[in-house]
Amino acid sequence: MIEYAIQVISIMIELFKIVAALFSAVCIVGGVYFAVKSDFYQKKIVDIFFRYRHLPKEEVAKVYDATKEWEKIKQRFDADDEAFWKLGVIEADKLVDTVMKAHGFIGDTMGERMKGASEASIPSLNDLWRVHRLRNHLVHTADFNINKAQSQKAMNIYTTVLNELKAL
Repeated sequence: MIEYAIQVISIMIELFKIVAALFSAVCIVGGVYFAVKSDFYQKKIVDIFFRYRHLPKEEVAKVYDATKEWEKIKQRFDADDEAFWKLGVIEADKLVDTVMKAHGFIGDTMGERMKGASEASIPSLNDLWRVHRLRNHLVHTADFNINKAQSQKAMNIYTTVLNELKAL
């Protein structure tokens, strides 16, 4: 009788080991599946292995030279007219979008390209979001006003981003 109980317990232990191994395998496969499907890890993998890996640092600087265009846009920020400041923000945003496209950021819109970016590729990404929202307000709200200080701050952020993208 005791031998029978020991035999049943050993069978139950073996069965438990098999179930635990299957459960562990399912958890590992599920974890890998969700890590691959997750935007966070997908963006990191694209960033690390595909976006800049094939370009040496010297060549990254040659992807897009925005110096001439940026000098024209900066003149708008130096003007004493709100209309020029608004136009400067809109044109600077468009220039950054063009540079991002040239660098291979993926997406149909600038917002999608910024979502696909990381702070490893653009350290001042949060500031870029802020001035992009400013640009959207300027474009979509008819009576939206901007002052000289706001335009200068936007210009400084766009300058920083363009430098980070090695376009200036």
